[in-house]
Amino acid sequence: SISPIEMIKHSLTELPVYFGLSGIFIAWLFHKNKIFAAKFVKVIRPVNYILERKFFMDDLYINLLAPLMRGIGSILWRFGDMLLIDGLIVNGSAKVVAWYSKVFRKLQSGYVNSSATFMVLGVIILLTLCTKLIFN
Repeated sequence: SISPIEMIKHSLTELPVYFGLSGIFIAWLFHKNKIFAAKFVKVIRPVNYILERKFFMDDLYINLLAPLMRGIGSILWRFGDMLLIDGLIVNGSAKVVAWYSKVFRKLQSGYVNSSATFMVLGVIILLTLCTKLIFN
């Protein structure tokens, strides 16, 4: 195991320690000499502007990526939701059911014997199809 003294000795050989100490020193220097701090701020104004604007990432997101994503979302909404889901799947199936119900409504007379005849015909057709599938 490493002792705390050895850890302190090792930390003095690493760069982040000196970055931290230089930050403390510069803060103390600016606190003591306000004129120097004001001149330094003027010198680094472009860097300060870039840092305050967060490397212009907000401008990129607001002006480019957000409208692009809204456009893609609008296209997907129109095509996927309105055309496919609402148009074909939901309303399309309702239209198919309405069409078939119009056709089959004409076939129904309301009499029991015609219903029984169609049921027997359906069973015969079903058995015929099943036997052809099984034995062929």
